[in-house]
Formats: sequence, structure tokens, C-alpha cells
Amino acid sequence: MLYTYRGDETHYAHQILIPSDKQNKSFKLLFRVWDEEGNAWTSFQTLNGTKFVDSSTTYQPNTPITYFSEEQITVIPIRNTDASSYGLSAGGVIEVFRYRDVNYSFQRYTSIDGGTVLNRKWDDTLKKWKDWIKPTNVVFTRSISEYPANAPLTTFPLEKVTILKVGSNFASEYGLDSAGIIEVFRLNELDYGFQRYTSLTGVIKVRNWNPTTNGWKNWV
Repeated sequence: MLYTYRGDETHYAHQILIPSDKQNKSFKLLFRVWDEEGNAWTSFQTLNGTKFVDSSTTYQPNTPITYFSEEQITVIPIRNTDASSYGLSAGGVIEVFRYRDVNYSFQRYTSIDGGTVLNRKWDDTLKKWKDWIKPTNVVFTRSISEYPANAPLTTFPLEKVTILKVGSNFASEYGLDSAGIIEVFRLNELDYGFQRYTSLTGVIKVRNWNPTTNGWKNWV
């Protein structure tokens, strides 16, 4: 499965490749970015898994990208009381995508209610994070009332990422242990559809859609 993220500014463009189950049972991500100078995609690089941290003890707000591990996604929970220090209005989760070349590294913020997703790039000239910007290919759903638990992939809009807020009282209906956010990735080809769950404490799980059984596979 290859997902291409294209915003208004091409230097934010990147691709994430998730190989098929036979090749990649652990769902390890492959990542590459758009090279504006070369006008071509860079080579795919393996991201060495996901690292979850407590922001209050590990990183200060707006920590420079060079402090994060290369070729890794670092997930930082942000409390409401700390949000303004990051230039944000509410708590949530920040995912730091640290590429070997810092010019292509970026952060993605998802608010605690799933209603807001923002991206920002690292400015290696000024040695600081740029302003947050809003992607244009995301559908926000503030509650699960629009979709029943485990709704078929075919009920979600095509070529969009739909974000669902799942409360603790509904988590078990999704086969989950706690509240969090579910991102639904829907492409034209049902074989490539999947969901990504992020708990309020930063735990991430993924599951694919099975067109044969017309149902969701188990979370991994």
C-alpha cells in the first residue's frame, strides 16, 4: 500500500509504503520524500519502528529535530496545559517524523478529540519549526455517531482520511481497550484500505480491510 501526502507546498510531500502482510507482518513503514531540487522522489528508507515518550520528562516544547532519533517516528502526548507552548490551542498527540535529512523531517499534530490535524516542517536555515498548517485531504468526524462501530470501509469517503473519536465507553466495540482516535484510510482499491488507532497514551495499532470476508482484520 502506497500513500502519497501532497499539500499546498511540495516540500511537505511524502510517501508512506506499507508492504503486504506476507512481506511485512509487523507493519514496519517505508518512507520517502519529494526532493524539490532534484524534482524526483528520494529512495525509500525504513523507519525503525515507533517510539513513545512522556513529553514532560523527555523533550521540551518545540525541541529541535536534531534531538530526535533518525529514521524513527516519536510520539509525544501533549497535555492541555502545555499546548500553548507548542503554538497549539488544545492537547493531543504530536508525531515527529525524523528523516535522515532534517530538511524533510516534519511533525503531525492530532488534537485529543480527533477534530484537528496539523503539520509543520523543520526550517534548517532558521533552526526552528515552521508554522502549523492544515492538510486538505482529511475528513473530521467529532464523534462516532456518523458511523457504527466497525463500519465497513465502503461507507467512508473515497481518497480521504476520516478521523473518528472513540470514547472509552465504545472502545470495546472496536476490539480496543481504551479511548483514542481511529484514522480510516480509504482508497479506490479496497484491498489497500486500513485503519490506524492511536490511544490517548500514544499506543498505536493498525488493521486492514478484508474484501473477501467484508470485514476488518484483527488489530496488530
